[in-house]
Amino acid sequence: ETRTLLRRDPAGAQTSFRVTLDERAIRVELKEAPPGQPLGEARFQRLWFDTDAEARDAYFARLEQLAGEGFVDTDAMSA
Repeated sequence: ETRTLLRRDPAGAQTSFRVTLDERAIRVELKEAPPGQPLGEARFQRLWFDTDAEARDAYFARLEQLAGEGFVDTDAMSA
């Protein structure tokens, strides 16, 4: 499962997170852009967990954290 979350600040800067759950791992991709510029090169992070359940809990916790920080789930918007 993958979700893409986006936030734009009042000045127009953008930050995008793509969070992917893959069995016992979470992959996080971060892209940022100053106002008026396209999103830049991605930075990646991979987190490994002992069980699928731990990975799933961490995945949904990360999505909730990002939503609390003002990120909008672009995948939910297109459905």
